[in-house]
Amino acid sequence: MTGIEIALIIGAVAMGATVQGCTGIGFSLVAGPILLMIDPAFAPGPLLAAGIIINLRNVVTERDHLDRVEFQRSLFGVPFGVVAAIAVVELVPERPMSILVGLGVCLATAALLSGIRPERSSRTGPAVGFGVALAGVAAGLPGPPLVVGYHDLLANAMRAIAGALIGVVAVVGISSLALTGNFGIDETVLWLWMVPGLIMGLALARVMSPLMDREWFRPLVLTLAFIGGAALVVRQVVR
Repeated sequence: MTGIEIALIIGAVAMGATVQGCTGIGFSLVAGPILLMIDPAFAPGPLLAAGIIINLRNVVTERDHLDRVEFQRSLFGVPFGVVAAIAVVELVPERPMSILVGLGVCLATAALLSGIRPERSSRTGPAVGFGVALAGVAAGLPGPPLVVGYHDLLANAMRAIAGALIGVVAVVGISSLALTGNFGIDETVLWLWMVPGLIMGLALARVMSPLMDREWFRPLVLTLAFIGGAALVVRQVVR
């Protein structure tokens, strides 16, 4: 790693951790494009592993706001999403995977910026669980399916269920990736490079939380994430 790459890793991870520490989602959307431009191996394992720390913090701080019934429903879809994700990881080469991640970021942020608000039903939980597991384990992007499915939750409740569900998916996903040879020493080293940024981001989240309530902040973050995703796709295409 060069000094510039290390600085970019710390900065991207700190920004992503700040956003997810405040809102419950957004780490991979914000940090992912920059990290993958440095090394495509950051997805999915290291991104998932980094998310465990943030989600654990959110679960602990927001445990009284967790909708346990909805959380239990969402768990039904997780095993199916993990199986589908492992198949994707095994079948799709690294470069196309980076392009898929970049396109996923663009589509997810565009959907969130457009204000998609699907009606919630008893089938929403399993569908969200499947989507979070598939997107999280295959590409390290668990947040978008959760935000679209649970768009009506208040901030505290969103942080709680996001932390619990993404945390479960991350643990199961990393275990599955390790068993299939897709998470080892190299991925662990990449995760260790992310730790300083995680610490900085979670510290900043305590200070930045009030900004998340302002109308301009969330669209700005999503717009930056969209640009990052597009840049990742362009970089992989022109290589």
